[in-house]
Amino acid sequence: MPKSIRLRRPKKEDVSEIQRITKNWPLITSFRSAAIAEDQKGELIAFGITRHVVEFVAHVNNDSSPADRAVAISDLIKLAKIESQFDKVERIHVFAENEKFARFLMKHFGFYKAEGIPLILELEDGE
Repeated sequence: MPKSIRLRRPKKEDVSEIQRITKNWPLITSFRSAAIAEDQKGELIAFGITRHVVEFVAHVNNDSSPADRAVAISDLIKLAKIESQFDKVERIHVFAENEKFARFLMKHFGFYKAEGIPLILELEDGE
């Protein structure tokens, strides 16, 4: 039978245990909210955060010239950076539609491959 789990806000004393269970992942210090899931004895079972994330979505017209597409993407990324600063967001996420576009973004704009496997959860109205 599963144990009873309690959620609470993290405390400074939890940092070393959070670092232990997150292993090689960098400790994220900028987030919207954070929670500890612990058992009845106070043992940390899981740690989770929510944070605001900007996702950059771009579609290009392949009939336009490569130079025009590059300038257009550059301008759109500049706008995404400016708008992200208003929300104090530290990074912009991109789901590139193919490897060629991903390499272009990495080479010319400093994007890098994310660790882990990106997953999406669609929320129903009111959730």
